[in-house]
Amino acid sequence: MEVIKELPISWPRNFCVVIFLELLIVQPVARNVMRIMHETQEKCKPAMKLI
Repeated sequence: MEVIKELPISWPRNFCVVIFLELLIVQPVARNVMRIMHETQEKCKPAMKLI
């Protein structure tokens, strides 16, 4: 029950912390992983033949 009482107080702080971490850590890591995955897939993909 105490958690529910403290929710309006702690919610903005928790939200800001999560957004901050998302912007500085999670998104750059995810972008690099996706870039590496796409580069690896392009290397393995056979060349397309033009007619």
